[in-house]
This record gives sequence, C-alpha cells and structure tokens, in this order.
Amino acid sequence: MAALKTSEIPAAPIPREDLLAQLRQQLLRLISLVSIIVMSLTLLLSIVLPSGLPFASPLPIVVLIIAILLNSIWLYLSLRGQYTIPAFGLSITLAAIAIIAQQPVVNASLLVVFTISILLPTPAFLVILAAIGAKLTFESITHVQANLPLTSNNAADIYIFISLRLLLLLAGLGIHYLVRRAESIVTQSERNSILLRAASEVGQASTGLSDLNSLFNRVITLVQERFGYYHVQVFIVNSTGDQAVLQASTGEIGKRLLARRHQLAVGSQSLIGQVTMRAEPVIAKDTDRDEMHFRNELLVNTRSEVAVPIRDGAVVVGALDVQSDKANAFDATDIQALQLVADFLGAAIRNSQQYEEQAKIARQNRELLAESENKAREIERLNAELTRSSWENYARIEGKTRGVTLQGNQLVETTEWTDALKVAGAEGRPVLQRSGERGVIAVPLKLRGEVIGAIEVEADAGAANEDAVDMVEAVAQRLAISLENARLYEESREATAQEQFINTLSARYQSITTVDELLRLTLIELGQTLGAYSGAIRLGGALFDDTDGLGDTGNGGVSTNHGALAR
Repeated sequence: MAALKTSEIPAAPIPREDLLAQLRQQLLRLISLVSIIVMSLTLLLSIVLPSGLPFASPLPIVVLIIAILLNSIWLYLSLRGQYTIPAFGLSITLAAIAIIAQQPVVNASLLVVFTISILLPTPAFLVILAAIGAKLTFESITHVQANLPLTSNNAADIYIFISLRLLLLLAGLGIHYLVRRAESIVTQSERNSILLRAASEVGQASTGLSDLNSLFNRVITLVQERFGYYHVQVFIVNSTGDQAVLQASTGEIGKRLLARRHQLAVGSQSLIGQVTMRAEPVIAKDTDRDEMHFRNELLVNTRSEVAVPIRDGAVVVGALDVQSDKANAFDATDIQALQLVADFLGAAIRNSQQYEEQAKIARQNRELLAESENKAREIERLNAELTRSSWENYARIEGKTRGVTLQGNQLVETTEWTDALKVAGAEGRPVLQRSGERGVIAVPLKLRGEVIGAIEVEADAGAANEDAVDMVEAVAQRLAISLENARLYEESREATAQEQFINTLSARYQSITTVDELLRLTLIELGQTLGAYSGAIRLGGALFDDTDGLGDTGNGGVSTNHGALAR
C-alpha cells in the first residue's frame, strides 16, 4: 500500500495531575503544623500551670515532647514530598495521644478522627477508628459509673457525654466515605480525560498515516502505552468474509502470533468471532469464568478482554482487541474510548482503500496514456514510412514530373540536384548561401517528417536573408501538402481508370463465345492500355510446350507481337 507523509506522535506518557493527592499532601502538612503548635502550647501551659488545664486532661510532659518531635519529623518528610509514611506516622501519633490521655480528651479525638478520615486508606482508617471507639466507649462507661445513681441533674450530662462521642465516630465514618467518594469521582473523571486524550492522539496518528501496516502498528502501540493495557491487536476480515486475520499485535508475543498467521473464524466462540458477527463490542470481564474468551497459550496473563468492531459504514471490516492482566478492567468509558479508536481505524481503512483505488486509476491512466503515445508514435512512423515509400515509388514512374527549373522566363524539366538542394534534402534544414551579388536559398519539402524534395531560389544577395528563408519555408510547407493531395488525386484517378477498364473488359467478355476470341481480346486490350510491346497467354500446364511462339499454336494458347499490340 502506498504510503503518504507520516506524522510522528511522541510516545511520552500523558501527565497526570492528581488533585486529591496534592490536597491530601497540603492537609497533611497543615495538620502536622497545627498539632505541633497545639502540643507546644499544651507543653508550655503544663509547665506554667502544673495543676493542669481547666479544659483538657494533662499529658505527661515527656509524651508531649515525644509527640512534638515525631510530628516535626512527619512535617519534614511531608515537605520533602513524601506522603505515605508521614500520613501513617501522624495518624498513629495523634491516635496514641488520644488513647493514652489520662482523662477524656474529645478535642484530641476529634482531630485524630478528622485526620485519619482524610489521610488514611480504608483498612488503616477502620483499625485506628476502632481503637479510638474503644477508648471513647471506655470513657463513656467510666463516666456513667462515676455519676451513678442517675438523677435528673446528671442524666442530661451523661446523655451529652455519650452523644458527643457517638457523633464523633459517626462523623469520622461520614467524612471518610465522602472523601473516598470524591476521590473516586475525581479519579474516574481523570481516567476519562486520559482515555479521551489517548483516543484523540490515536486519531491524530491515524490521519497522519495511510500505509495500513504502519498505521495499525502505531495505533496499537499508542493504545497500549496510553491506556496501560497488557496486549493490543488488530484483526481484519478477509475478502471472503469468513476469517478475521491478525494484522498487528504488540510485543514479542504479537510477532509470534503474526508469524504463525493467527486467525479466528467469524462467528466462532471467541470475542473476535462474536464482535465481527454482531458488529457491537463484546467483553469478557473475567477470562477464567467467561466461556466466550478464546484462551491463547501465548497470552497467559490475560484476565479480562474486550473487542470492539472496526466498521466501514455499516460493514464490519475488522476488530480492535484489547486485553488486560486485571479482572474487570474495562468499564463503559474504556469501551467508549476504544470504540472511538476503532472508528478512527475504520475511517483510515476507507481512506486508504480510496487512495489505493485512485492510485490504481491513475496508474491505469498513465499506462493508457503511454500506450496511446506509443501507438501515436507508431502511427506517425508508419505514416512517415508510407509517405517516403509512396514518393519513392512516384519518382520511379516514367513520365512523372520529378523536377523543374526556371531559366530566364522558361520552365525546364530536370532531375539534377544542385549542391544547395542536396544539403537541404539530405540534412532536412534550410540553406542560405551568398556569393558576390548572388544569394541562394534552399529549403527541404517536408511531409509528415519525411523529406520528399527541396526548393531552391537564387536572388540578389540583399534579398537572400532570413526573412526570405522563413517565407520560402512557409511556401514549402504548403507546397508539400498540396503535392501530397495532387499525388493522391492522381493515384485515385488512375485507380478509377483501371477499375473502369476492368469493368469495360468484363462487359465485352459477355458478348464473346469462343476461347480464341477471348484470348485475343484480352491481349489486345491489355497491350493498348499498358503500352506493351508483346504479350502471351497460355492455357494448360507446362507439359504443353509452345514451340513457335506466334499465333494459335494449337496447344491452348495465343501470342501477339509488337504490331498486333500496337495497332
């Protein structure tokens, strides 16, 4: 297939800006800084007011110092760009402070719950939240026991005490759910954007390449790199429409599949067979359970697969097959993006076919043009050859005028060629000679590229110039055409006369009833017409030999001498 100009798309991965990761990193730094400030103030107040603070349970000074140092380390690591270690470290540090506090510390617990809800993944969040919940439950039980028996005065206080801790746990669960839900939405939106950008890049590559093999290889490489899939390949339905033949496949495994000419029957129990028959995407979410998946011994890591049709209008011309090493790897967005890529391929295939058809028509037109030019040159050559032979034959006929010379006021027939005429006739070019007061102009008579004669004019030296040469050449061109027309007219007239003679002689044959009269009439008429000096007609084979050569020989023949023919 013919290749057009290719446009290379850089293979660098699409940059991902994880907004949630940046937000979590900023929150981690903020919480670390706030916790350091709060603990530092608490440490300062614990030193200044040893009896304790009225609004919170005091912590041992050593614990506060250790917590401040640890949180400083987490803040430092966060500022260096790390996230996982400082996030877990900060969460565990704050949780430990809330748990080991000697008296209920709701504010500290609230800070811990808020921190782990945002910073930690779900498993770690649930573990630490359970520890905090156990601590709060223990505080609630202790508080109830300390206020027994219940009275109207302390019942409201117990209710508020327990409700605050329960709301704290529920708030932690709600915050964590909302954060993870927002993260999922943002991640999905980001993935959608990546898929659409990847599909757009594939579209750009498909418009820049017209050689289908190069196009397929470029597209499957882009899809694999941009989408992060395990294996990508393209199948094209053959001319008979019964097999989907592998045309491009990624990696070393793809080379091996191409080497063995891998193909699958249209309508077979495989994703390729079904997609080429149904003309709609077909997906195997888990290849270990989906019977439609065709197991290939070379692609052992495939866990999910999707095939989308490559269509040219309403006709399925192939399929784009994508495989992942993860189960349930494809969702509606993936299929939509891959179908967009397949549509680009379908348009590229149609454009390539149209280009090939146009190239074929152009090639056929060039061949026809070359053939026509060859035939035109052959016709021109034959015409030139016919012209040359016709005028050569004309020149050999006795009695035909082959040349005239103007001497004074007299025209004299002559066949002599002067030197100037010889040069003009032999070389086919004009000749201009000046000698003293005389000048000679000689130009060839050309007809269909062949020289059939020459014209020579002798005049005063002043009159023999380039303008005169041009004029004589123009006259020579028209004279050659007129001479050809006259020659053809003479030939036509002669042919007509010959045909008339034959018809007349044939009519006279009808009135003669004897062989002898027929023979004599034929010889006499031919002799008179052709100007022959003698003639003879013999009947029979060579065994009947004529010995006298005159008159009726008695053996089936007749001869006439000069007198009989001349009359």
